[in-house]
Amino acid sequence: MNTYKASNVSLIDFRKFLVKMGAKQIRSSGGHLVYSHPKVNRPIIIQSHINPIPQFIVLEIINYLEVSSEEMWKIIKKTKGTTERKASTARRGKRAKKK
Repeated sequence: MNTYKASNVSLIDFRKFLVKMGAKQIRSSGGHLVYSHPKVNRPIIIQSHINPIPQFIVLEIINYLEVSSEEMWKIIKKTKGTTERKASTARRGKRAKKK
């Protein structure tokens, strides 16, 4: 049974996937994120206010990038947990230790 479906892909995971595939964010405007990729002749547009991303959009984009849904999930799983926060962006509360 194939468990690699193109549905229920979170916005964060899909954005990491696009970056890992070599896409670069050109701009964001009006609730849309616009990416460009050297393989694709047109911009890749995803809505930034809908989470998870609808299945038909995911399928269309991975079709542009010539990637299967199985490969997409493998790439997403590799990029999980790679988010790093800078020390300067950490929240400071009453009990936070000062340097």
